[in-house]
Amino acid sequence: MLMAIGKKFMWGGATSAFQVEGARDEDGRGLSLMDLRASSRNHKQMDTEVSVDQYHHLKEDIGLMKEL
Repeated sequence: MLMAIGKKFMWGGATSAFQVEGARDEDGRGLSLMDLRASSRNHKQMDTEVSVDQYHHLKEDIGLMKEL
């Protein structure tokens, strides 16, 4: 059964820097605690170098959020 969302409903969103930023070696960014933890584990499971690369796609990502 489909239900309508009320007109006063406000959408929200949240991110985690580790999950979205990418650009690990740019603009003077240093290693974070999560970068260090990821390097000590299976690298294929936790790739902090790219992630979803919001650093390079910020304007595009904001445009996508506006479409929600």
